[in-house]
Amino acid sequence: MITNFSLDSYTINNTRSLRTDTNYCSVSITVGTNPAITKTQAMGDQGDGTYKIGLGISADVPAGPDVPVVFSYAIVNNGHGSPSDVQKGVEAALSALGSAGAKAASSAIGPAVGSVLGASLGTAVVPLLGTAIGALAGWITGEIGGILFANCDGPVAAGVRIYTSSSLASQTANGHKLTETTSHPGTDSATGCGANSKYTTVDSISTLASITPIFSLAGKWDSGGIPGPVISVSGNAISVDMSAYHRPAAHGTILDSSDITVTFPDDKTYTAKLQAPATIHWSNNSTWTKVATVTLAPHVVNLTTAVGA
Repeated sequence: MITNFSLDSYTINNTRSLRTDTNYCSVSITVGTNPAITKTQAMGDQGDGTYKIGLGISADVPAGPDVPVVFSYAIVNNGHGSPSDVQKGVEAALSALGSAGAKAASSAIGPAVGSVLGASLGTAVVPLLGTAIGALAGWITGEIGGILFANCDGPVAAGVRIYTSSSLASQTANGHKLTETTSHPGTDSATGCGANSKYTTVDSISTLASITPIFSLAGKWDSGGIPGPVISVSGNAISVDMSAYHRPAAHGTILDSSDITVTFPDDKTYTAKLQAPATIHWSNNSTWTKVATVTLAPHVVNLTTAVGA
């Protein structure tokens, strides 16, 4: 079951800093014991208002056996750290949160996990900021470290939703979308930073039809004659490892069999057309070609000759 988890929009009622919040939004999904899938988008400097984002991740949620599914998100204000450091820090924190939530839920499949996370499994949002549930108010800051949050920077909203795969399947059946609106009253701001930020987030979960592109996107790609990008695919979600260029990971979505979109945190969002046998034509007129996998023929040793030599 391909399921889409999305931070759809948020409203700022009061900015944390004196003028605007320099915001980064991150989402993460952990299915069972699989590694977390994460995605981050820089939103720039924002004052009061409502912002549409649609930051989503698709994941393949198995029909059985029953496993925990943890969806988490965070919005952090950081106008002083590098974008790559912010992305790595927040995604690491959400990945850790997903693993912790999945571990706690795995021992409570069936009954409620209220004693662990303060919510019935698969039914509630647990706000991380502005609450005392499980001492999670400082989770994001504690996991990332204070170095990312100098001056008036800091987390302004975060949340987690925990389900079992079976409850998620039943609640998203027949095209039903699960939508939650959550108020985040904020945490105490440093002296001189103005009043606390107040955010309201809207997130959703829905089931998607699985899309098969005209060729496999997974593998290493050649960009401008230099092999480097490595694409991995989970459901309809794309992750691009750009570490060969010392750039942060990019994330995107398979739109249909021949179209994709990818957001590069240190650049911007590009769309692309897929052309068989294996070429990606980007909207900035660049192209990537897939690096062929070379299979070496087995080396056969003539044991008789070798022994008799």
